Amino acid sequence: MKKEIISIIGNLILDRILIRDKCTDSCPGGTAFYSGMALAKLKANVQLISKIGADYPDRFLTTLTDEGINIDPVIKSKSKNSTSFLLNYSDNLESREASVPCRGPVITPEDIPRHINQSRIVQLGMVANEIDPEVVSLLDHDSIHIIGADLHFIREISDDGKITLGRGANFRPFMHKIDVIKGSFEEVRAFADTGNIKRALKNISSMGPKIILATDGANGSILYSKGTFFKIPVYRVIVEDTTGAGDIFLSSFLYFYGIKQDDLLKSAYLASAAASFVVEGNSISSLGKVEEIRKRAEILKP
Repeated sequence: MKKEIISIIGNLILDRILIRDKCTDSCPGGTAFYSGMALAKLKANVQLISKIGADYPDRFLTTLTDEGINIDPVIKSKSKNSTSFLLNYSDNLESREASVPCRGPVITPEDIPRHINQSRIVQLGMVANEIDPEVVSLLDHDSIHIIGADLHFIREISDDGKITLGRGANFRPFMHKIDVIKGSFEEVRAFADTGNIKRALKNISSMGPKIILATDGANGSILYSKGTFFKIPVYRVIVEDTTGAGDIFLSSFLYFYGIKQDDLLKSAYLASAAASFVVEGNSISSLGKVEEIRKRAEILKP
């Protein structure tokens, strides 16, 4: 039987990470990379719809294809460089400041393959406003089982690369097409324009999404669905690097809920467990196998 496809739309980017005054060389990053690699580790059938610049190293693409990820829809621009981020973490790794030295090419409706609607799941994984909102209008909700998105679409990026949180006005008309929304507490409050997190979750739900995941770092997450709030704890580990943890939290949730058919609450515990493997290591290779993730999720359950 052919595996059901998970499609991730969003640019592959180049990250430089600054931790305790040590800066890495450029490394692959972005939701498309982290979520794609995580899902491939879970043996999912993944394809990426992305745009990169001529400066994007071929070896990073090889990393993806070596994991069985379909990168045929990835388009390399000859006229623009890739999106790049500088991530400056606090000493305790609890917070970070991000900036965007370079904004790469925009993903337009013309860049989306016709077979996108054959996907079981579509994850919108933009990082720097690189997805034209009209792309969402191409997604056939009758064919696609779940459409998930990260609230990164509310980011506003100044000419000097500074990131602030806006209201996501361009994407609001398409919220009714999105089933699952994930964002940090800060993003959720900004998008809903209220400081009360529970009120914010209700406001977002009224726009159409059936499931909302609000993450709060080491304090865990809140899952909101059908008028009910659920507290999702984190699996306690020694944190080494939180880069990509939020991406993996969402993609793991979509995988367990939409592909493995776990129930709503169990899928959230599994997502939290999956993210714990990544933050205690230094790369996506730290992600545990499905059975290891399930074992940690069992410990999280009350």
